[in-house]
Amino acid sequence: MTSISTKLLATAYHHLNEAEKVATEAPSAAVHSAYYAMFHAARAVLQQTHGTASLKHGTVHKGFEALVANGSPDAQIQAHGLRAVYQARLETDYTMEPATPEIAAALVPLAVDFVAWCARRLGAEPPPNADP
Repeated sequence: MTSISTKLLATAYHHLNEAEKVATEAPSAAVHSAYYAMFHAARAVLQQTHGTASLKHGTVHKGFEALVANGSPDAQIQAHGLRAVYQARLETDYTMEPATPEIAAALVPLAVDFVAWCARRLGAEPPPNADP
């Protein structure tokens, strides 16, 4: 794994840990952190695969979706999860409707699965403080 992919995956785990810690007390923050965990994990995969990873959300989403387009059903589920959590983040950030604990409880596990899927694709071990 490249050093950039390693750093991006570490950033993903950082955001994921934040999301898990605040899911019940600060669900909007959890949705935000869950999305950014997924965003950076997707960037890590794209960096490893293509040698580059955009900072633009739309470019990352399109690149990830193209990468998994002919992949397994699980890969398609991951792409769907990225879209779902991104949409929830937009709604939380821009509609003045805070996320509920129930929304965070539904979305944080999607981020956990996504980051773990990306880490497996990269051949990376989860950090010591991450759940397997």
